[in-house]
Amino acid sequence: MKRNVILLLACLLSLNVLFAETVIKGIIKDAGTNGPLGYVNVVLTKPGQKIPVAGAVTNDQGTFLLSKVNNGKYQLEISFVGYTPVSKLITVAGKTVDLGTVLLSEDSKTLNEVQVRGQGPQMKLEIDKKVFTVDQTIAAAGSSTSEMLRNIPSVDVDNDGNISLRNNANVEVWINGKPSGLSADNRAQILEQMPAESIEKVELITNPSAKYNPEGSAGIINLILKKNRKAGYYGSLSSGVMIPENGKLGYNAGASINYNSSKIDAFASVGMRGMSMSGGGWSNRYTIDPATNNVLSLLKQTNESTRSMHGPFIRGGLDFHLDEKSTLGFSGFMMFGSSDGPSTINYQSFDANNNLVRQFSRENTSSGNRNMFNIDLNYRKELDKKGSELLATLSFSNHPNSSDAGHIQYDNLGLMTSQQSQHTSGKNPEAELKVDYTKKFSENSRLEAGFDGNYEVRNSDITGYTNGLFDTRLSNEFDYTERNYAAYATYASKWGKFGAQFGLRGELSDINFTSDGKDYSIHYIQPFPSVYLSYAMDKSNEFQLNYTRRLNRPRGRSLNPFIDTSDSTSWYFGNPTLTPEYTNSFELNYLKSWEMHSLSASLYYRYTTDVMQSVRWLEGGIMMNTTMNGAKTESAGLEVVMKNSFFRILSLTTTFNGFYSNLHTGQYFVDNTTINIPGKESFSWNVKSIANVMLPANYSMQLIGAYSAPYYVSQGKNKGNYSLDFGLRKSFFNRKLTANLNVRDVFNSRKFRTDTWGTNFTQQSESYFNGRVIGVNVSYNFGNGKASRKQKGKQSNEDMNNNENMMDMQ
Repeated sequence: MKRNVILLLACLLSLNVLFAETVIKGIIKDAGTNGPLGYVNVVLTKPGQKIPVAGAVTNDQGTFLLSKVNNGKYQLEISFVGYTPVSKLITVAGKTVDLGTVLLSEDSKTLNEVQVRGQGPQMKLEIDKKVFTVDQTIAAAGSSTSEMLRNIPSVDVDNDGNISLRNNANVEVWINGKPSGLSADNRAQILEQMPAESIEKVELITNPSAKYNPEGSAGIINLILKKNRKAGYYGSLSSGVMIPENGKLGYNAGASINYNSSKIDAFASVGMRGMSMSGGGWSNRYTIDPATNNVLSLLKQTNESTRSMHGPFIRGGLDFHLDEKSTLGFSGFMMFGSSDGPSTINYQSFDANNNLVRQFSRENTSSGNRNMFNIDLNYRKELDKKGSELLATLSFSNHPNSSDAGHIQYDNLGLMTSQQSQHTSGKNPEAELKVDYTKKFSENSRLEAGFDGNYEVRNSDITGYTNGLFDTRLSNEFDYTERNYAAYATYASKWGKFGAQFGLRGELSDINFTSDGKDYSIHYIQPFPSVYLSYAMDKSNEFQLNYTRRLNRPRGRSLNPFIDTSDSTSWYFGNPTLTPEYTNSFELNYLKSWEMHSLSASLYYRYTTDVMQSVRWLEGGIMMNTTMNGAKTESAGLEVVMKNSFFRILSLTTTFNGFYSNLHTGQYFVDNTTINIPGKESFSWNVKSIANVMLPANYSMQLIGAYSAPYYVSQGKNKGNYSLDFGLRKSFFNRKLTANLNVRDVFNSRKFRTDTWGTNFTQQSESYFNGRVIGVNVSYNFGNGKASRKQKGKQSNEDMNNNENMMDMQ
């Protein structure tokens, strides 16, 4: 089967290649460092012709292979951005042509201008994570980080900005390897304002080791911010507009500057975004007689809403190289701005005979700030030449918030029946101290140990009024304090083709909170082990089996027992007795690479206890919503990621995820109400594909398509949806100037439809937001930056990297 697939692909690419016999191979290296160069373009043409006969891209070891080449004379062109191209005339005569080592020299003319990346390797498959380079994602130019994440395989973002990984919403989102003040309560707002242009890479780490915070049963999405390390100064300017299908014209603008030398590295950037977005939806809720299954009543809702936001996102940092082995770094980012959003909801209530019995409407207004900052201070000390080091990091962040909301209800004649208002203020400071020690005994043996202390506060003060009078039902004071202290140790080693890493993390958590004067507390000590085993058959075939224990902590609104009655048809309240849910996670990974293709396959299984379950029931015509512990869940799946390159013009990245879930039966008690949620087994799948096409005249094009099949959740079902994004880029003036045209949600199909049910109700709903968005963006790069040989090929220290010589499971 595998041979037939390969032959079929070869037929589609070139019929001439199918019947050829000779192999051309070689290794490409940097002439200055003698290190291998990955992702170098190797193209074979007939002398005097431009049409490629065959082509390849070097792997990380710098090797390439052109197979099945007919006998004859050829021109071999080897090119890479920042290097002088090499051209060789070769003769193929039925034997393997081994070019040995080919050296590429830096092109000083190109490097003295601006080194601009081409399409580059947009995805790098590693045995423990997947790394996506997104700073050249055409379809996301001018977008927010939330919109950019929709284009990442295995990641989903709904209309409210909620993020899930492999269909699991219990995922952590980090910035530069740290939480950086992001939480489930605030990250939707922060990522909506953060420009996608500030992100260089996205790492998906589905089973992090004991070295890292065990929060998030689905794993970690780590956002790596841009921070180049070329010597000299360089920067960029960008500007663009966004034209949504629903809403008003939006804008984005940005600027960045970098300066690097032997003693100091400095960078600064600012991005400004503003946009007005519109959306809407509908829902039909049926009240059911549980005994007869007859419909007793129907509540129809239609809604329209607009949300506007604007404000800057600012970053900056300094690295001081104290000596050859010590670096002191300071960095931070901040955002401030405002948002507002009016909405209108129309209600119609019908009896069992479908007669209209009540009609009313509700107008809502909301406005608030979007202020947040994060500061990091770090010190890194190299302890020996083997790679041992000490890293200490102190972080502080705060997300102060202030917002106002208003609700006016009208009867069917348009007369006001009630008026409510709420003012909310709060602060969310968080501090973290991390100390990480790494001792490398050899290239194949390493010990890591460290301490992680975290302190966070979440305060909110809500003051509510009804018809101008203070209303205790709409008012609440909530104070939350959490302290976590953790110590960890991991040991990793390799023996020939086998590798192993064992780790253990112990955490002490101390949580105290108060709601309207009533005190609550949660205390626990928990172990979090991790085990990684690997076997490398050869350099292109590797297996890995790993196990970790993770948790998902309740926080904020989910713990606050305050009943939010601002919507007369749907109330929500938290549960102060919630405890964390724990997940035992297993993965079996396989990684296979060819010259121009690679495959990653992951079998995963997760068993979760004390699941924090969203529970809904209908009481007196009001939908009650809360969260409770109870049920157990099992989930398993197969995720396959394929990366294919065809000559120099087309690259495809395709992700398929098929998954099974089993939610066990749960029984919940709230006051005098018993809620039974029957168990549910289901299977579903989704697929996402990214196509990059290099076109003549410095044009490039990108298409991103996605489809999610329907899947079941607790008390409901999410229906299938699909989307397509398109991007086109044109480069000018030796790639100093680029212009982008992109269309997000080409078919206006990114709508979310759900079915929800309980003992005495069923509900169907649909929501959409923004619709199709057309964007036009222009960017200009400048400077005299030159890539230093010492740093060429290195990644930022902020990247959660693997050591290439041994296992470093994260």
